[in-house]
Amino acid sequence: MSYILKISFVDSEPLIWRKVIVPDKITYHRLHQVIQLITNFESVYEDYHLYEFDLYKENMCVTNNKGRFEQHRDFLNNRAMYEERLSKMKYTKYVSEKARQLLLSVNVKMPSTIKIDDFIIKHKKLKYHYDFGDGWEIEIELLDIKENDDRVIAEVLDGENIAPMEDCGGLYGFYGMLEILSDTSHPDYAYIREWLENKRFEPFHQNKINEFLSYEKLKKASN
Repeated sequence: MSYILKISFVDSEPLIWRKVIVPDKITYHRLHQVIQLITNFESVYEDYHLYEFDLYKENMCVTNNKGRFEQHRDFLNNRAMYEERLSKMKYTKYVSEKARQLLLSVNVKMPSTIKIDDFIIKHKKLKYHYDFGDGWEIEIELLDIKENDDRVIAEVLDGENIAPMEDCGGLYGFYGMLEILSDTSHPDYAYIREWLENKRFEPFHQNKINEFLSYEKLKKASN
């Protein structure tokens, strides 16, 4: 079985999107790698930035943020202590501490330990947040399920518009750079061109992306 997903940059205009087919029973870590490969981001094999999948409809967060994972475990192991702390606080501090503890109570999972199937089939959509500094928000929507497709690799089926590069300052910074690159007389043109030499920044090229994806088996082949 496989899933056809639409992966879109929230608030991009014109919309930056890719339609991709992925195997079932892959982990969120593998889905993260697919998103990285079909865009111009660079956290395929190493965690260049933190990321999370927003599963709050199930009171869950899937993230590579080990600090948040450990904080959640500490909250679970010391719940009585947290409740006592809250009970002794004055109202001015109670509200913020209550909000903090609600966040700590969200079930945190590491991306390599949980598969995408249950949530994506039930809820159809989820959000992927990448690089909390630049603040990328990407929507993942389930378009279709292919029951008899036992693929082990992902494949891009369609898409439009160039994807952002790393560390460009979010959508505002990205569109600002595109504007500069469209004007060779701009005073910052040479600087931006030089800066981009060390970045992955390529137009959407479906065949080239699929060549990269063909090397990444996302799960073991069915017996």
